[in-house]
Parts: sequence; C-alpha cells; structure tokens
Amino acid sequence: MSAPRSVSGHGPGPVRRSLRWMYGTVLRGTVFSLVLALLLLVGYLRVMNRVGGGPLSSGCPKPSAGVSPTSLHGEFTGPDGMRITLAYPERTFRVKNWPLKDSAPDYRDSRRLDGSGTWSADRPSAPSGTTLTLRFRDAPAGDPVKDLGVGGDNGAPVLFEDHDPDVCPSLVFQRAGGGG
Repeated sequence: MSAPRSVSGHGPGPVRRSLRWMYGTVLRGTVFSLVLALLLLVGYLRVMNRVGGGPLSSGCPKPSAGVSPTSLHGEFTGPDGMRITLAYPERTFRVKNWPLKDSAPDYRDSRRLDGSGTWSADRPSAPSGTTLTLRFRDAPAGDPVKDLGVGGDNGAPVLFEDHDPDVCPSLVFQRAGGGG
C-alpha cells in the first residue's frame, strides 16, 4: 500500500510539510509548542492591557495635567497598608505607614511613619503632568516620599512616585473603595 497522496496527486502540501518539520522529533515539537504558547500568552496580556479587563488592565500610571485638585479629595491606598488622605479645599493630608525615600525602589522592607501636613498640586503646562507636593507638619526622622505624580485610571485619580517615565513605578496609590 502506498502513502496517501494529496488531492492534486503531487504529495503532501506545504502546510502538511511544515507541520511534519515542526513536529518531526519530540524535542523539536516540544520547543515549538512552548514557544508558540509563550507568544500567545504575551500577545494576550498585551491586548488585555490595552483594552482593559485583563490581568494587567491597570498597567503603569501615566502623568496627567488634567486632574483637578477637587478630584484629589479623599483616601488613597498603596502597597503594604500605605494610606494617604487628602482634604480639599483645606489642602491638608494625613499619611499612615508612609515610606521613606531611601527605601526605594520596592518599599517592601522600609521604615515607615505616620504624619500630617499640607499639600499643593502644581499643574505645569508641559506634558509631564501634575505633581503633588507634601509638606510634613513635624519634621519626620528620615526623608519621607514628598513628591507624587498625579495620573488617571479610567477617570479616577491615581497617585504614584515617578522616578523614571520608562519604568513602571512600584509606589502607586489608588482611590480607596473605588469611589470619591
């Protein structure tokens, strides 16, 4: 009995030849399958990050000059129990479990402080966005994080420490409870 021929009678077509080559050996087939799965996963994450709703939908916060000081009123929560409460129009703040600058970039094992003071929001005309500056009432021991970028995530303000615009910040504060 002879090997099956294609409909045209000229042997296997280009698709069948490609599949035979890709899965010709166990090692080649395994490597090809892993590379294909990785490419599909990366593609999925990139698409979900752009359209929202996927595991990385919040992505990196982007600076925004369009956030008004009135929208900053309320409580924001960050990683590892960090909190900041901003009051407007008083322009006062209260922080709990607040990190020191020298503990960057990940802030996980940092010394923390509680404090209060006043804040201002500088809205430059440049696309670098609004900067929130904190002035602590009592000089804390150490150098706390004092400058935060202001951005937006689906209309809600987001606060973050912006060291480098090419790197996602590790210190990001979202609106507590999802509302204002």
